Amino acid sequence: GILLASLAYFLAYAFALGKQGFYGREVVLPGLGAGVLWGVAQVGWFKANSILSYVVAFPIIVATPGVVAAIWGVVLFGENRGRRNSALLAVVVVMQVAGVAAIALSKGSA
Repeated sequence: GILLASLAYFLAYAFALGKQGFYGREVVLPGLGAGVLWGVAQVGWFKANSILSYVVAFPIIVATPGVVAAIWGVVLFGENRGRRNSALLAVVVVMQVAGVAAIALSKGSA
């Protein structure tokens, strides 16, 4: 569905703008790579739902990307500079990890 919708959007863009549109070749491989990663994540989501209950799997899937993105931003891009910001981020990460661990270890069923 998403592949066909993306293709339709691209074709509409190409038809509307023709040669005046931007068709950067340098964004094709990163775009394909992101799509592959997203597909792997979707498969992981379905696998997690088949093994864990939805009550357990959903909070893990929702919380984990935010924690990873926050850590990624600090380490790679130097975001959240300053002692107060770093301490607040550390508290948030610890609370989310503790919450996700508690949920993962629970016997939640729905």
